[in-house]
Amino acid sequence: MDDESGPVVDRRTVLGALAGVGAVSVAGCSALEREDDGQTTAVDAEPARELATRFAPTVYFDENEPWFPTDPRPYTTERDGETIVDGFDAFDGYHEEYDGESPPNSTVFYNTVEYQDSSLAVVQYWFYSAFDQFTTNFH
Repeated sequence: MDDESGPVVDRRTVLGALAGVGAVSVAGCSALEREDDGQTTAVDAEPARELATRFAPTVYFDENEPWFPTDPRPYTTERDGETIVDGFDAFDGYHEEYDGESPPNSTVFYNTVEYQDSSLAVVQYWFYSAFDQFTTNFH
């Protein structure tokens, strides 16, 4: 459809709006008032793993997606006395290892904490992608 009279909304604008709506609509949270978060402590390894597995997100990929969540640690390099993940090294290393069938080093990181004096526990997930075009992928 070539109707140029209507407004143009790009994907980044839509994603930003959805993120804003999601942040405001989280149950039990107020966007207008801020209270202390309370003290947290790390959850022991086995219960943390059980919670992370139980509440793991479902992530969908396009059939042509070549950039899956991976462990960046194999792609580290030394620079100025520090170990860093260099984006180009990660890109090259991932690309060299990916055979098109099974992604290399498939990894999802997580951190689990519990609030003192509460039954509430929180699991935070991290995904690392070795590549992001910024215009189409948004990894």
